[in-house]
Amino acid sequence: MAQSTGKWTPQTRADAVAFTLEGIATGEISNFPELRDKTDSWPDGPYKRAALEAGFALIKKLHWGYFESLDPDRFPRLWAELVLPDPKWDFAGELKRSISLPSLFVGLIDLHGYTKFCRENRKNLSRLTQLDAIIQREVPTVVERVGVLARRVRGDEILLIGAGAADVLEAVLSVGEFFRTDRVIRGSGNVFPHFEISAGIAGGQGFTDLVVTEDGDLSGDAVNTAARLQSRAGRVSPERTRIMVTSHSFRKLSSEAALREDRARYRLLGSIEFVDAGKVEFKGVTISVHDAVFTDGPDKKRLEYKNALSALYESIDSNLWKGRVFENAVRLAEFMGSVEGDAMVAQSRGRARAASTAFSQERYEEAMAEFGALVDALAACPDADFLALEYLRGVRECYMRILSTFEEILNAETEASLNVLFPSEKDLANYRLLQTHHSMYKRVQEATQLRVRNRKALWYRVADQEGAALCVKVGEPK
Repeated sequence: MAQSTGKWTPQTRADAVAFTLEGIATGEISNFPELRDKTDSWPDGPYKRAALEAGFALIKKLHWGYFESLDPDRFPRLWAELVLPDPKWDFAGELKRSISLPSLFVGLIDLHGYTKFCRENRKNLSRLTQLDAIIQREVPTVVERVGVLARRVRGDEILLIGAGAADVLEAVLSVGEFFRTDRVIRGSGNVFPHFEISAGIAGGQGFTDLVVTEDGDLSGDAVNTAARLQSRAGRVSPERTRIMVTSHSFRKLSSEAALREDRARYRLLGSIEFVDAGKVEFKGVTISVHDAVFTDGPDKKRLEYKNALSALYESIDSNLWKGRVFENAVRLAEFMGSVEGDAMVAQSRGRARAASTAFSQERYEEAMAEFGALVDALAACPDADFLALEYLRGVRECYMRILSTFEEILNAETEASLNVLFPSEKDLANYRLLQTHHSMYKRVQEATQLRVRNRKALWYRVADQEGAALCVKVGEPK
């Protein structure tokens, strides 16, 4: 239908709708204000409203992309945050294209085992198509219950956006529950396997941008952060469900405690608690992270030592490498060993005690050896906490740097003080002789160095000097 530039008025509902759709299809109209202006001369009535509703639906389909299904009735909270409402027509508005709002959160979900499933069923297009339909159609329905939008973005990745941390977390938990349930495709008899998920949640900061592109895709810092947390969650736990959130999101969840009392809406939030996962580095950016722990799952043992883990983070952040970091690391390792079975309990207690005793007696070399052996023993446990182990290994690496510098300086000070340490010329001559016999010399050297009076002061000096440059790095693999 050719459009008129005059005061044309539709005579039927079909004419009105066809007029607006043609303008959108030809590119003459690309947003609701243009649509409204195009029909401004029409009298208000059912034909005009029908044309505007149909035209707005097509505009959303063509230009809103991720937000195509957004409307004020199904997603009232998201609509209020993301759309500039039309002053006259309550069903329409303009999608904001650059958003910095503290109430918006995004989540990214990845399905464990999706690639394996596709490989095993590469000759069964019916099953692949059905799984695709589940991700494309059923997941958005699952999360709409809490007012969250979901869209598949790549392969098995699902991007969520919601107007609250509790909404997005409940949506992630709902998707996890959905894929752990037996699912039979009606009419086919196909039973799909259970899929575990990994997920990251970020957002809720006024200075963190979300950008809606021209074709309706979602990008920006919050999306990137959620993707990095999801990737880390998948690497940490490749076979079990893992959910990581920024510490800012965790604080928002805590502040939304009253909102979470709505058990009908947030029926899954009570199944998890959070553990401080420290600071994680992603491509030069450091993010404070919290990790979800299912209270009825195999990882619940981590809750028993979450306070010890937090104490270690605090001592590292405070640069307390003289001794507090070591004490807290040993305590954490001992706690971890206490939940790994009877054999590990005895071993961890023994090594923790030996490491602490050696450190208090200024036998730093022996303390580090005992601590290293304890960390290695924990790493051999099949279900050891990957996150805690990352920190313990990082602490060990940092202390080995301190110990290396300490031994270098101590050797120099020992040589400079030999006349004081060995007032007897005979003893000094014997010491010199033993230097030529390395294995014997090493034992005598260690015993001699224990007699250096400023040994603890020297350790403190080295710990201060080296500690300023030390960083326990965890995050993406190099």
